[in-house]
Amino acid sequence: ACAVCIGVTPGASLHLAAFLHLAQMQDIVAGSVGGAAQAFAGHPLDTLKVRLQTQQTHKYTGVVQGLQTIFREEGLRGLYKGIQSPLTGLTVNNAVVFFAYGQSKALLSRQEDGGSLTVGRALAAGAMVGAAASLIESPVDLFKSQLQVQYGGSLARRYTGFLDCARKITADYGVRGVYQGYQASVLKIVPSYAAYFGTYEAARRGFATMSNKPVSELASWQVMVSGGLAGIMCWLSIYPLDVIKSKLQADSPERALRVYQSFADCARKIYAAHGLRGFMVGLAPCLLRAFPANAVCFLVYEATIRALPKH
Repeated sequence: ACAVCIGVTPGASLHLAAFLHLAQMQDIVAGSVGGAAQAFAGHPLDTLKVRLQTQQTHKYTGVVQGLQTIFREEGLRGLYKGIQSPLTGLTVNNAVVFFAYGQSKALLSRQEDGGSLTVGRALAAGAMVGAAASLIESPVDLFKSQLQVQYGGSLARRYTGFLDCARKITADYGVRGVYQGYQASVLKIVPSYAAYFGTYEAARRGFATMSNKPVSELASWQVMVSGGLAGIMCWLSIYPLDVIKSKLQADSPERALRVYQSFADCARKIYAAHGLRGFMVGLAPCLLRAFPANAVCFLVYEATIRALPKH
């Protein structure tokens, strides 16, 4: 299963399994499965979020109207346009993220806390995880954004899918093209993971205190609420940065054709055209997606950890 989850050959997975401890392998497998579940649960609202953030007209005016418009014009495939990118990316990215999260817990947790991180240490660990994850997450978001904004017009058939998009951008623009908008990605991802894991630890520790039981024995609904709140705080903490990132990554890969020349230029143009409200466009579908997607992610992650062999 691990060879499929993290995209390595069976032979390579055996070498990896020999190198890693069982707990580390569990974090990788559980993170991969949780990432796949998260991608399916949240992608339609993510598609709408990106289109709201990047549209030049007012075709999409709200959550319900936007989802109805996409479904009416493009069907279910339109709502899941670009799903290959986050499905692949979140599977691999969450393997890295939860592996790093597990290592952080092992390194920073105190024995008297029952093996869990303190909230402050979870914030710091999350920030470190975000720095590493940005190397994977930024290209995945780029390919996803380029696919999600393909509707109508001359760009409708520019990329036929995730692999085609990745191949063409890499071939035509190299590493710099693959990491288009990377500065904005780092500025967004590092604090977002700090908020993500900090909130998750705070919420589940709160539930553990109220229930008078260790965090490892929380009910499924408590894990889901903790994960959902983590997703909400993750986005609330950095949403204006995500708007800038989406616009930069949905912009033309061809430098001469870009609307935005830099992070600062994008921020200035958003403010000039829409004021402060421009930095909050698409927040509603984002938050509606964040709670269930991350609730499912953490539930599946914790359930997979419990289901995997302990020896």
